[in-house]
Amino acid sequence: MHTHSINVSLNGEATADEVRELLDSQSRTFVIPEHLDIDGAGKLKEFALDAGRPRGDLWENCIWGESISVEGDDLYLFQAIHQESDVVPENVDAIRAVSETADADESIETTNDALDMGL
Repeated sequence: MHTHSINVSLNGEATADEVRELLDSQSRTFVIPEHLDIDGAGKLKEFALDAGRPRGDLWENCIWGESISVEGDDLYLFQAIHQESDVVPENVDAIRAVSETADADESIETTNDALDMGL
């Protein structure tokens, strides 16, 4: 698992709450609530195991909610990426795209359901 510090230059104005809500609404991101007291990759992996994930896999991009901040047009946040498993849903969707068996929205929904995504 890798932890990253992210700085993004935004094209428009946004508040930290708006960004947090947008990220929280995405099926492949997990905004880690502060009340879970997950302060690092190790505790995040334990959380995934406790949630019943095989091997403690985290298919989602995990973002610490309290780390999301906006200063001017700069967005800052901390994320954790489980590099062994975050590629699984994207690769499954890529196979469907190449074989033209489903459109993007249908593929994402099918993959998310099959993996029981969402923490």
